[in-house]
Amino acid sequence: MTPSLETPPPQKILHYPIHGDLNGGTLILLGDKQAKNVVFLMGGFPDDHQAFLNMATSLAQNGCFVGVTCLPGYDRIEPWVKHPHGFTLEQIVAACGGAMYALVAQSQASERNLTCMFHDWGCVFGLVQANRVIQENVPFLHPKQLVLFDVCGPPHPEIQANMNDKGKMGFWNSFKAATYQLFFAGCFALQTHVSRHLAHAFYAVGSLVLFRILPFNPVGPQDKLLLQSRATSIPTRKFIYMMYPYYYMARQGRSFFKQYHLPKPNDMRVLYMYGVNKNVMFHTPGTLQYFAEQDSAKAKAEAVEDSGHWLYLHRPEHCLKAVLNFCFGDEK
Repeated sequence: MTPSLETPPPQKILHYPIHGDLNGGTLILLGDKQAKNVVFLMGGFPDDHQAFLNMATSLAQNGCFVGVTCLPGYDRIEPWVKHPHGFTLEQIVAACGGAMYALVAQSQASERNLTCMFHDWGCVFGLVQANRVIQENVPFLHPKQLVLFDVCGPPHPEIQANMNDKGKMGFWNSFKAATYQLFFAGCFALQTHVSRHLAHAFYAVGSLVLFRILPFNPVGPQDKLLLQSRATSIPTRKFIYMMYPYYYMARQGRSFFKQYHLPKPNDMRVLYMYGVNKNVMFHTPGTLQYFAEQDSAKAKAEAVEDSGHWLYLHRPEHCLKAVLNFCFGDEK
């Protein structure tokens, strides 16, 4: 695929239903609807569409039809009005599938290749959605490839069963991840079920202790500026509300995460890119072992230097080039 500097068509805002709300989700569309390559992007906590817009614009400039969404409620000023308890893990997967459907339905290409790109929590729900599409044989929503930024599930259970490393994280890495995740879950639970003021106090004190005094901040130095900017631009009530995935992970995670794994390499190609400058890795040694043993044209992992959790914002040109080469390199 030859890079282009042409400006994509003006972005279009498309709404799709989420859990009974006909206009609950927002999809930003860019690029030519007749383009063969269709790309779906979905981020995680605490991002709305903005974090992925630069990547989406670059993909549109390179000839793709692109749709960007975010987790349910993240793009709403007061999402708790219609959904006071947030969204369960199953409801988020349904929203991801609904957004993918809305994008593909807008495509006017006679033949299309669907690529799905995820970051953070988006990787979790995107992998579950992709595995269900494979299991249920839904060609309309079957991605040709996945791009995962900084969060990656374990290998497929049938493959993992034959690996020496069963895919467990190291104790300290797991402990740090569980600590901040339970803290976020607690903040949401307090605000939703007890007292908003108590939750705000708990969040303020806990953030100070865990992330500034103790070494439990999962992100790295480059991420902290982005995260602080994001947090200060969002009212505390909404920022805590956006922690609902952690709350439902604590309540429902064991059964749900059985569906969270990589597809088999012959079912779907996967590019996994992760930043090295951060305090918690969101993959296991077994995951990297799996990628190292695969054909790099089907499954590839890349450690991106000089970047952290938001690697596609820290090194946008590098990440874009890697995505174009892996996903569309045969079209050059």
